[in-house]
Amino acid sequence: MPEKGPHGKYAMTLSYAATDRFTLGLDYRPLSDDLTPLASYRLFDETEDNPAVILGTSADEFNKTISQTYHLVLSKRVAELGGVSFSPYAGPMYIASEERLTLIGGGTLRAGKNSLMGMWSGDYFHLVGSRQINDHLSAGVVWWGVGEVDTFGVTMGVRF
Repeated sequence: MPEKGPHGKYAMTLSYAATDRFTLGLDYRPLSDDLTPLASYRLFDETEDNPAVILGTSADEFNKTISQTYHLVLSKRVAELGGVSFSPYAGPMYIASEERLTLIGGGTLRAGKNSLMGMWSGDYFHLVGSRQINDHLSAGVVWWGVGEVDTFGVTMGVRF
């Protein structure tokens, strides 16, 4: 995303699903040479009545600084209508570099291979639209800071 600082213009992540509940990975920011760990663990599976509960850590740019974050998120598929499903998520997130706790949340609309995710990062609202091209490739667009910062970017995912 060209308007962001060196920590946020380009980001690459590599993750590995060690089990169906536990994922490990790395976040690399080539312009600032930052390498940070990523991990998530699903504490509780989603059921018909209860949300999934996920504990994780990741990194992102906050006020032009890369920061490790820690989050606990509840996620639940709550509706499906005409082949479109809706799954909201919400929970607390701690931003280490700023020593502050904030709330994050959002939701995903999914229709077949297409999805639209709205996300509140604790500071700004973002939209990410994506399409699963095949079993190994997805592509999308990002609108970061909707209505405030209005930065746009592209995403690409490769799965093997």
